[in-house]
Amino acid sequence: MKKKIFKEKCLTVNNIINGSEKDFLVKELNSDTALIDYAISRLDEESQRILYFDFVYRSKKYWWREYYSKTTYYRLKNVALDKLLENLNTDYIWGVLNESD
Repeated sequence: MKKKIFKEKCLTVNNIINGSEKDFLVKELNSDTALIDYAISRLDEESQRILYFDFVYRSKKYWWREYYSKTTYYRLKNVALDKLLENLNTDYIWGVLNESD
């Protein structure tokens, strides 16, 4: 059950950051780029690294081996996904971005 939830979170975050396209990076075409960048910027350094390398830069498959053990990577990735989804769901972020327009 936990593995299924983790995969669903990964797919959700990928779709939020990159759109539904899987063949190329479409972040530049995403209308919510400012929201996504702001939400990621509010996270700790480890979470930012994981989200950028896994979803934005789409680094090589095992990039994380330079930084973490497998267990630590998946634990931190799960935390990063939860924090990002939480940040994206807060009314505060939407208000901040709407005030700056």
